[in-house]
Amino acid sequence: KIKTIKIFEKKKIEHITSWTLHISFHFLIIMNASVSRKPIIIADILPNNEIKWHTDLLLEALKKANGKFIRFVVLVGGYQKGKTSFIALTTGNDKHEFGNGENAKTIGALLDGPYTIPELAHRWRIKKYEDIDDDESIFFIDIEGFGSFNRGNAENQMKAFYSKLYAPFIAISSNIIFLLEKN
Repeated sequence: KIKTIKIFEKKKIEHITSWTLHISFHFLIIMNASVSRKPIIIADILPNNEIKWHTDLLLEALKKANGKFIRFVVLVGGYQKGKTSFIALTTGNDKHEFGNGENAKTIGALLDGPYTIPELAHRWRIKKYEDIDDDESIFFIDIEGFGSFNRGNAENQMKAFYSKLYAPFIAISSNIIFLLEKN
């Protein structure tokens, strides 16, 4: 009985600590926000798990690069690993919608940008890169995490779904960030 109570109390404390860190992290993002624009849905998931590509919205967003070289940074990983939080913290964009640590919020794929290296360097106070040429536009692609929603009844169905969703974005990305640990 005593062991059960101690285990329960420990799990309760871990849950409260995790929730407190989660709230603190999002408060930090909001307090340091420097950008406020809603990410654009570039791939939506229909009820039958078909992917609806919004190439028109993607092309419209890319026009904001104004002819600069475009770099894509894609974040990959399971659901609730902190992909959206990572982008929001990196960019300072306070318009991202976050899961609650257990339930995912990102469905399909979202595009956030453009950003420049000097802009991000200034945000992070990295003096070395604040004065470099402003000749690139960086777009972050936030993709739905593995296992967040029912994307098939069998493992091969889920693998096929996520392959279709992830492959195009991985193919065009200069940088791929794979997040493994839960946020």
